[in-house]
Amino acid sequence: DCYEIGSLSQDCDQQTGQCQCKRGVMGRRCDSCHDPYAEVTLRGCEVVYDSCPKRYSEHIWWPRTKFGKTASARC
Repeated sequence: DCYEIGSLSQDCDQQTGQCQCKRGVMGRRCDSCHDPYAEVTLRGCEVVYDSCPKRYSEHIWWPRTKFGKTASARC
């Protein structure tokens, strides 16, 4: 159940369900960043300067979206 881009492996802790996250990545599944302007990448959390970052919120993956544009996602 680990987010493969943000986690070091697909295996989580059997007792807590916590995945082992890459540097700067957080969340039980390793699917979020502390910085609201960063997105989870293969290198950990990286700030996105030219758009809103790809982000998991309210059980929806929101795509990276240029500033001033409208984002939509399937629910």
